[in-house]
Amino acid sequence: MESDSLPSPFLRSTAALLWPLFLVNPSNSLKSPLNIFFVFFFLCSFCSVASTFSDSNFESTYARLCNQIVPITALRPHTGDVPGIAKLLRFRYGYFSGGDRLFNKTSHSAGKHTWFVVQSVHETGKDGVYEVQAQLHLRNREMQPLQNRFRSLRGQAYRRPRITHWRAGIDFALHGLWSESSGKLCMVGTDSHVNGKVRNVILKLNYPLVSSIFSSFINGTLESVDGLSNLLSFEPISIIALSQSSNYEYSIGGKDNDVGCLAEADGESIPLNNFSQGACTVFNKRTDLFELKYESNCHGDDCNPLGANAGYLPEFMYFYGIRCAERQKVQILLSFPDPSYQDTMFPFNPTSTLVSEGTWDEKRHRLCAVACRILNFSESLNNAYVGDCSIKLTLRFPSVLSLRNRSTILGQIWSNKAVDESGQLSKIEFQSSLIVQRLPLDFQYKYTEIDTVRKFCTEDKAARGKGKMYPDGNSSDMRFSMSVRNSKGQVAQGYSSPLSVSEQIFDSRFYGGSLMLTRANQKVHIAQLDNHSNLLNISYTMSFKPSANFKFDSGGASAREVVIFAEGIYNSNIGLLCMIGCRNLRSTDKQLMKNESLDCELLINVQFPPLNAKEFNSFT
Repeated sequence: MESDSLPSPFLRSTAALLWPLFLVNPSNSLKSPLNIFFVFFFLCSFCSVASTFSDSNFESTYARLCNQIVPITALRPHTGDVPGIAKLLRFRYGYFSGGDRLFNKTSHSAGKHTWFVVQSVHETGKDGVYEVQAQLHLRNREMQPLQNRFRSLRGQAYRRPRITHWRAGIDFALHGLWSESSGKLCMVGTDSHVNGKVRNVILKLNYPLVSSIFSSFINGTLESVDGLSNLLSFEPISIIALSQSSNYEYSIGGKDNDVGCLAEADGESIPLNNFSQGACTVFNKRTDLFELKYESNCHGDDCNPLGANAGYLPEFMYFYGIRCAERQKVQILLSFPDPSYQDTMFPFNPTSTLVSEGTWDEKRHRLCAVACRILNFSESLNNAYVGDCSIKLTLRFPSVLSLRNRSTILGQIWSNKAVDESGQLSKIEFQSSLIVQRLPLDFQYKYTEIDTVRKFCTEDKAARGKGKMYPDGNSSDMRFSMSVRNSKGQVAQGYSSPLSVSEQIFDSRFYGGSLMLTRANQKVHIAQLDNHSNLLNISYTMSFKPSANFKFDSGGASAREVVIFAEGIYNSNIGLLCMIGCRNLRSTDKQLMKNESLDCELLINVQFPPLNAKEFNSFT
């Protein structure tokens, strides 16, 4: 064998870290006691790991633990990586179970996350067998019962997730072989030091030979090879992840008769034909969060996308576009975690995730998709498979927004099963009120309440603004934090940001304090800015999160979060913003019901402080 010519991967990485110390000042590098200690610390930190991964030790350990899975073969001198194999083997979204000694049993199951980073792939002496060096990361997020804090407004959406943190995390450095013909990967390795000791592990993964919606999963186990008496040993960990293979075969999402999209939706939708990559520009590698709206007759089992045994009715849906091809074919993950999970990271959990495949309809400007459940995962993740593809999904981008219709993305989920059939799903609507950032979608805002607003804002207060300068309505100064106080003196914190200014959708990307225009109506809007009109039509999204005992009105209504949509007039001469606002009157249940009433009798006045004031004054 040619292993004698190969340095240990850990020795190579250690040398790479130490070499810069001698390049800074070669003559003095070893004279400094601090440098000597630093070098000694690094060598001692890696000595046990390096000895574990010496070439002869790796071959003997691999032959003992992995030879029956992928037989050991002659290792060639490293001449270059094989990037195509590295891309195929890595994964970003994975889930694990087991290993209770390593993680808190009470942590949130949706917060379990694993990903696999391939550092190098090299050919061996046998065709189709590759030497792989990689890292496996295990993380466990845990929800914190902390009240949501409102951060700086710059670049932030109005709805922020609940605060979370990593409860525990372990990284494993691994070295092994992968067989292209069998799809099997076997690796041995160690984790980071624990009191000067390391855990010795074996990783076994199975990759799909053909990747489709029915065979997209990578599964396997991570096992401790230390004796049970060793305090660092742990129970076997089962792993399931989604393959990122580029050789994906679309099997159901591209057939109109299988998708069966709903009839034409009300209102016009934005086309994606003009994008260079079509629908792939919008859907590929994106995570979005949607609020679910149930029918008023929903009773749980017949309107739960996860089925009758879920144990909860989801409030939100996470949407992640895994891959996209031919400008219109998309594979998607849909997740419906329980209400306590409100994080930005996609929660890939077999109990609450659907695997979907769809096609963008370029004539009707909508996505039509089929979603399938992950089945048979309760006993072992290795037995999980995709099935029951009876759920349908459609999604579109409405081109016109207004006070009562703020959703920039609208969609529906339903099933094609009979009403009395097991697993039948009533129609669920989903929506998002966040502008799709970094994409020049041609949204337009239609003002419907300006005449009503003028009736409440007719008082002449020009004298108030004499000699003072107030924020330009087209600048980032129009966003502000706020404190909301009710009649009982209770205070809630929140913030507000414009949705549109005049005819232009407000973009949170600012350069030098001025609005960066999207391509829609750009020339028209520049002409409007040159007029320097002191009165601007403007719309806002205002949000605040009260404490549990905060009462919004005399009727005792309270909510975990209050979101107000408003539109009106801003007078830049006197810094006065006058608007009419709407808010949903939610039912007593946590879930948002489709037919909930809308309270649009809120009058909102905001007085901006002068920009040239000597001291900062609060808004009124």
